[in-house]
Amino acid sequence: MKSSPQWYKMLTIVWMGRRVMQHKIAIKIVDFFEQRHLIEENNKDWCVYFVETRILSYVALLLIFFLVLPIARPLEIFALLLFVLLIRRRSGGYHCKTELGCFFFSLFIVACGLFLARFLQGKYAVQLFLLFLSGCAISTGPVNQPELHLSREEYLENSHRLRAMAILLVFVAVFMVLLQISLASYCVTGLLIAAASVIAGRFIQNGRYSQCR
Repeated sequence: MKSSPQWYKMLTIVWMGRRVMQHKIAIKIVDFFEQRHLIEENNKDWCVYFVETRILSYVALLLIFFLVLPIARPLEIFALLLFVLLIRRRSGGYHCKTELGCFFFSLFIVACGLFLARFLQGKYAVQLFLLFLSGCAISTGPVNQPELHLSREEYLENSHRLRAMAILLVFVAVFMVLLQISLASYCVTGLLIAAASVIAGRFIQNGRYSQCR
């Protein structure tokens, strides 16, 4: 049987070490709030999990930001990521099966998005068309992920907030396009990435869930 490459073994060791450190930090943060009676003991495990996921998200986001700095300016990266995240946090969407896979896939998508945004600069009619398509796609969300155990009322509330956020961001992006602001293409691309994630989530992610039932 062929052994794994040395670089892959080292990456796995570093990644597992990061998970151990992340768990310890999360426990310390939750213990701090529990000692001040801000967290109930029966909710401690859930809070630790929540803090761990937030730490992972923020660390991964910072890594992606710095790794793509050679191909775009900080403000351009910030604009793209902001528009993706503001939608994604409400819409849900496609998720890779592993944390490491999700990180590298996100890095690849952001890098491709930055190149696309640069290509779209000055093509204002195309940007408006992509905004229309993105708005339509996002309106089909959010992707209902069974593991979140959302009630019907929670799902509907999230849907209303998603649509409100999508309308706001589309109007902001349209305004920037009409004023021919250079950052507009990065905002448009951010919405396009979020929209693609919603569509992928519906056709791929939900297919996984249906197979597990």
